[in-house]
Amino acid sequence: MTQWVSWLGKLQDTPAAPNIFVEQVDAFARYMREEQGLSPVTIATRCERLSWFFSSLSPTRDTLRAITVFDIDAFIESKGKGGWKRTSMAALASSLRSFFEFAEARGWCSCGITAVIQSPRIYMRAGIPQGPGWEDVQRLLVSTSGDSPADIRDHAILTLFALYGVRRGEVAALQLDDLDWQEELIHVTRPKQRVRRGCPEFCVNGG
Repeated sequence: MTQWVSWLGKLQDTPAAPNIFVEQVDAFARYMREEQGLSPVTIATRCERLSWFFSSLSPTRDTLRAITVFDIDAFIESKGKGGWKRTSMAALASSLRSFFEFAEARGWCSCGITAVIQSPRIYMRAGIPQGPGWEDVQRLLVSTSGDSPADIRDHAILTLFALYGVRRGEVAALQLDDLDWQEELIHVTRPKQRVRRGCPEFCVNGG
């Protein structure tokens, strides 16, 4: 139906809302290129992020002074809810902060807005896996499934690590007295809690 009405010449396209801050963004792009010497990719990325932000404002703003830090925080938060990672959100906040620092120096926006633009906290070990994958663990267990004393020892140690979460120091501290052959338990002492807990028969009889 839409194509037919358009073919008749009766369908008028809705004009896109103009970006009223295009002059400010262009000035910011020139500043990044001529004074900061940033790469074209960085400049284009920052300008694109600004375009996203200005398009998200509802209602639209007539001047940069009408934009508040709450608008910026809400925009960044919406990206987090949309599945953005912390690193991407931090880069977005950095782009916005850079622009508003530029705008603030020229008196285009509210004074002090740059200082209160918050970036999501990036943890030093974020993204680092906390342990090997289960497939890797299984390969380790299979590699120690032989009958030699070393294999039997290593298999038991790896099992305690993988299935029961026993720590290295706790394994090293195990004594023969910790093996309860009658109840088929291994008693592991937690040094910090000063308590003993029993691991079931899987550990005693070797699997």
